[in-house]
Amino acid sequence: MSDQDILALLKTDLDISVDSTTGAGIQIENLLNKYISLAKVAISTEGATLGTTLSDEDGTLVMMYAAFLYRKRRDALVAMPRQLRYMLNNRVLSEKARETE
Repeated sequence: MSDQDILALLKTDLDISVDSTTGAGIQIENLLNKYISLAKVAISTEGATLGTTLSDEDGTLVMMYAAFLYRKRRDALVAMPRQLRYMLNNRVLSEKARETE
């Protein structure tokens, strides 16, 4: 899954529809792309490893984390959604289990 695919999913999840050809639309897309990059770093910090080519599952995880970061910017007290925490924990635990085999 490419970053453009993740961006399209993220805009849908956040209910953002912008014209990519306008100045405001470009700024919003640049902001969302930064959240996608931040999400990838945060996921790595959590202990999960993302490949250079993202699977659909990895792309969805990145999109969900980016959406969480975007929503959290307004309210620092927003808790991480359970589904996102569950996906991260499963990802990290499955990687650790493969390492011990």
